Amino acid sequence: MTEQRFERELPMLGEISSEAAPGKASEALKAIGRATKKPTQRRAVDGGQNRGVGLVRLNCSSPSDTGNEDYRMRYLTWGRGFDFADPDVEEIHIRDVALALAALPRFGGHAGERYSVGQHSLLVCEIVCSELGRPDLARDALLHDAAEAFTGDIVRPLKRLLESRCDVLKTVELAVACALEFQYPTPAIVKEADQIALGAEVFRFFPKRQQIAARRPHVTVDRVLSPGRVEQLFLDRFYGLDAADAA
Repeated sequence: MTEQRFERELPMLGEISSEAAPGKASEALKAIGRATKKPTQRRAVDGGQNRGVGLVRLNCSSPSDTGNEDYRMRYLTWGRGFDFADPDVEEIHIRDVALALAALPRFGGHAGERYSVGQHSLLVCEIVCSELGRPDLARDALLHDAAEAFTGDIVRPLKRLLESRCDVLKTVELAVACALEFQYPTPAIVKEADQIALGAEVFRFFPKRQQIAARRPHVTVDRVLSPGRVEQLFLDRFYGLDAADAA
């Protein structure tokens, strides 16, 4: 199956958040088209500490948890499957990630609107580029929740509990980072942008709740985009970054 390229204009910050912050995204983000060459080495990087790191194996608190069970997600549109116990980076496709994140509701579906993890990722990417002035981290920002295409959107309290009992989530996150070549663990600047996005999202979807993240009034979620639109914008942004990396 041939991968389709999307060649529409990329969004600025105002399309997803507010016109008050016009955005200064790198020109590299406007380059459309996927790089034709494949990277010679897939890696997840954090300050050079994880260069060339191998995938960690599933290591749960109880050895009997693994046994001979089948931990494969079989039904994917582009990949042949995803093995949670032993992920194959060659079977992790950006099209599967974009499709799933665009349809995956953020906040576990409790936002009251169909606001997706994919739109959140686009917002974080724009904040990193335009608000925090780090377009060099655009790829890391766009893909910081890419593993949720396979795990689903696990709310933070449950994620903390799961990570304290079993490293399967880290196994999945590292595999996706290696496949799509973004930094793992998430850089501090991207985490800051994630918190800024959270503040805007809480203000939009949970106005009666206490703010748990620093909010910047000019960063807002003006509207909720359809899954198809989010998927297209996500792929446009990814392919633009891919083309810039190959240049």
